[in-house]
Amino acid sequence: MSFRMSAEDLTIQAGLAPQQELALVSLLGITHVERNGHHYVNGMAALPAAEQQAFLAAHGDPYEHSHGAVRLHIADGRLAIASLQGPGYASGAVPEWGAMRTMPVPDWPPPDAPAARTRTEQPAMPWWWPWARAWPLPLAMSQRLTG
Repeated sequence: MSFRMSAEDLTIQAGLAPQQELALVSLLGITHVERNGHHYVNGMAALPAAEQQAFLAAHGDPYEHSHGAVRLHIADGRLAIASLQGPGYASGAVPEWGAMRTMPVPDWPPPDAPAARTRTEQPAMPWWWPWARAWPLPLAMSQRLTG
């Protein structure tokens, strides 16, 4: 019997989180991780320059300075991660905690939004019903799950 394991990231940005994720998947023996999060932002450009330089100095293999910011250095579709090995769970540099900003609490729902339905007003069908009607596999799975 053989197993195939894979991993994917869509949102993790450069810094401590991908370093620890890469160390973990390496420990688990996963050799392919689809990394997409780095495409959505300009590397570490939103971070203080000193923090960017600290990560680059501590982990020069997975990072590079290009286009005005420190970012993941992908060469031939690969990330070098040798510098992640060591004490501190892949954390030779840490974020500048004091430079972080508090995320504002959203005004949600908007004041003019209609009132939410109560539980008794909800339809009797389970959440997966629209997909089950359109595709037989979820229906079969749902029957196994609900008995």
